[in-house]
Amino acid sequence: MRIEFEADVTPVRQQRPRPTRPSPRAADQIGRVVRYLVLAWQIEQAVAEGRARDFSDVADQLGLSRARISQVMGLRFLSPGIQEVLLTEPHRAERISERQLRPITEVLDWRQQWEMMRPMLTAAKEPSPHHHRDRTCGDVTPSVAAFDDPHRPI
Repeated sequence: MRIEFEADVTPVRQQRPRPTRPSPRAADQIGRVVRYLVLAWQIEQAVAEGRARDFSDVADQLGLSRARISQVMGLRFLSPGIQEVLLTEPHRAERISERQLRPITEVLDWRQQWEMMRPMLTAAKEPSPHHHRDRTCGDVTPSVAAFDDPHRPI
């Protein structure tokens, strides 16, 4: 699965036009934690490609604190299965905050991560009142059970 996300990494010192904010409806369809997860991988790619020296440089360019960049980058340490659920089931991810995921990112064992994540996924099983129906394929809610097995091939 490949997801692309564009981020303006122009140094803050330069004057640049402020980006337009997405509509509230677009923001509802792509949860904040999903955007942070994608941003973390985009930052990793920018550093790997030399578009930024390091995470500190990214923090300066985006106008964020180094601590905030570290928090966002921690999402990369979620198991691939958890990342897949967050990216492919946005109605579940919209109720999960980055702060709730921080303790999970500190656990190295993916089975333990699943055990910590399962209650959040179960609580988020039903779409929130703000969930918008997908116009192309209806309101489909895949089962959490499909993602419960930490040994499931990805």
